[in-house]
Amino acid sequence: MGASGWQYFVPYQSDIKKALDELREQVFQSGKYYKRTSFLQSIIDESYYDAIADAKKRQEFIEWHRTMKAAKEPEPTTIEELIMLNEEDGTHSIIDITGISSTPKFGMATPLSSLQLIDFFGSEKPTRDLVKQKVVEIMDLRERWQATYIIVYKDGLPDEIFFTGFSGD
Repeated sequence: MGASGWQYFVPYQSDIKKALDELREQVFQSGKYYKRTSFLQSIIDESYYDAIADAKKRQEFIEWHRTMKAAKEPEPTTIEELIMLNEEDGTHSIIDITGISSTPKFGMATPLSSLQLIDFFGSEKPTRDLVKQKVVEIMDLRERWQATYIIVYKDGLPDEIFFTGFSGD
């Protein structure tokens, strides 16, 4: 399937880990993440049946497809259950990022250094508009399953936290 890029602005708070945890919970509650069974149910329609020349294989595929369409995967009640259900596919969202780190690591959000902030924005206190202008370059800084966070300023004061990254397979 490939990884998905994502980005979020959240209100500023000094505890970045708490902001991350609250954002993960918000995304989980909203249901705006990859749902493995729903995806499998949506990618195939009955027009694919005719493409299978072998009658036996076609019938096996039709039965599998009907089973997939009828499958009711349990709705996760916690983020941990969701992660277990999706396995290595991930959630293609901030939910895949579990912590904060000073250096880029798997499953972690890392801040930009002072030098990176100045290089990207000409300031250590970027505004929302500046961050939005550089989203693509910021996303390219990290590997899959890693995130970047940036403190966003308004009138010289911390106003938001921006999280961005790629996750999912």
